[in-house]
Amino acid sequence: MTIEERMEKVEMELARAKRRNHLLLAVVLLALVLFAVGATTPGAASRQDAVRAKEFVVDDNGKTRASLGVVKNEAVLDMFDENDKLRAFLGVLKDGPKLGLSDENGNSRVLLGVGKGGSALFLGDENGKHRVGLLVSKDGPWLSLSDENGKVLWSAP
Repeated sequence: MTIEERMEKVEMELARAKRRNHLLLAVVLLALVLFAVGATTPGAASRQDAVRAKEFVVDDNGKTRASLGVVKNEAVLDMFDENDKLRAFLGVLKDGPKLGLSDENGNSRVLLGVGKGGSALFLGDENGKHRVGLLVSKDGPWLSLSDENGKVLWSAP
């Protein structure tokens, strides 16, 4: 496989990941808007009447499809597919927010995070191996491309 073919494949994977991220963002924003509209309508529960719990689980026909909770002071939203596989993760963790997307086999395909050291984006293949890594830190940007065995093909700076 030539470098051009590899780059074209990486660009296609980035485009797919971008579409998935936009869809996930739209779903989260829609949920927030619906929550805000419900909270501001007449008759909505006041702050004193708010439901407080460590975890909320949404069941659809007996299956857990989403879980929202706080674990060790970290807010976590997990979303599962119809086969009980974790497909999306959104968390505000001690070291910063993280977003993870997995395929139907449970392999990590996209990991996006912001931490004290900078911002990072990792894209994985169908085996869950990170193939593209992008990091921006105080030391500058870094990009890495790896083959299916984890061997680094190209890295910069």
